[in-house]
Amino acid sequence: MQFFIPPCILAICEILLTKLCKNKRVHFLPNSVVLSCCTAAGMCCRFSGALCGLVYTFMLPCLVYLMMRRQQVTLTVPVVIVHVVIVIIGVLNFIAQFLIL
Repeated sequence: MQFFIPPCILAICEILLTKLCKNKRVHFLPNSVVLSCCTAAGMCCRFSGALCGLVYTFMLPCLVYLMMRRQQVTLTVPVVIVHVVIVIIGVLNFIAQFLIL
């Protein structure tokens, strides 16, 4: 039985592995690693869903907004602090999801 791995996790693994291995044919490796660690489909979906939720809900909007403000030269310290706090709240939310197994 094959499990679905979200594209964001595969992309992160591929980037890390191609930087480490210098071999472009390591596409199957992230899937194999995740499948060997997560034997239950529910756990695999739980971890990958939580990570994608963290990235798509908290990190990407904040980073895109900060990059836009930086290009417009309107980036200030309070704006950075507020958005870093939002990302920290997202990371704490991510961690809190796994405290109750």
